[in-house]
Amino acid sequence: MVLIALVLGISICLVGAQIFLKLALGFAGERAPKEASLPRQIGALLLTPHFFASTIALLIGGFLWLFLVTSGAELSFVYPLLSVSYVLMMVVAHFVFGETITMKKLFGTLVICLGIVVLLWKG
Repeated sequence: MVLIALVLGISICLVGAQIFLKLALGFAGERAPKEASLPRQIGALLLTPHFFASTIALLIGGFLWLFLVTSGAELSFVYPLLSVSYVLMMVVAHFVFGETITMKKLFGTLVICLGIVVLLWKG
């Protein structure tokens, strides 16, 4: 149960980091248009609170991963479980950015979910 909680925590951190990074890029684009120099664009990105939140989410996820790996969990088992982050990302991106969920995406997500179920199957 702790293993699943850690995997979910890591996945949530990964998804959160990507969402915050996309938001940071949007805000940086408003502060430094595409015509601005690269250093100015990077500076605008680094100064957004969303970039800071993305970095914090990645750090937390990284520490959770270190804890998971040092707990003796088999990498060949837990790493594929992180694919749940793909499922979470599709749902969150739909609600945060209004991205379309197509039948193709739904089918791919179903395949990922079935893979997770197979990995967790006790038998």
